Amino acid sequence: MTHSKKISNKIKEPLKCGICRIDVNKGSAIHQVDPNLPIICSTCNNKFSEEDKISILNIFIVYGGFFGQYKSKEFSLLSTLKDLSKSKKPLLLNPEVLNYTLFHKALLHGITPEEYIGMLEILYEQI
Repeated sequence: MTHSKKISNKIKEPLKCGICRIDVNKGSAIHQVDPNLPIICSTCNNKFSEEDKISILNIFIVYGGFFGQYKSKEFSLLSTLKDLSKSKKPLLLNPEVLNYTLFHKALLHGITPEEYIGMLEILYEQI
């Protein structure tokens, strides 16, 4: 369940959305899908499912960055996978870690979870 609150006028520095990093202004509705996760703006709250919000917030907590950090939507899953395969990091050999890393890179380029899954399906069909 999403909790909504009004921001107090006593806040000196603007709060930032945990997904897109825009300032959440005084008096704006903020949302929090879990008390242990950062707040999100109304736009992100409306744009993503509850499950996606939790996944995205957790990915950004672990890996950093924010949704759409890179303005270009030019993102190639295959090229990114090839670049990661050249990495000397043994953890990237773990399929779960590799998926999280690819998902994070997609989010940084403004690719939604649904678009990412679609890209994976296309890549899988090509193999």
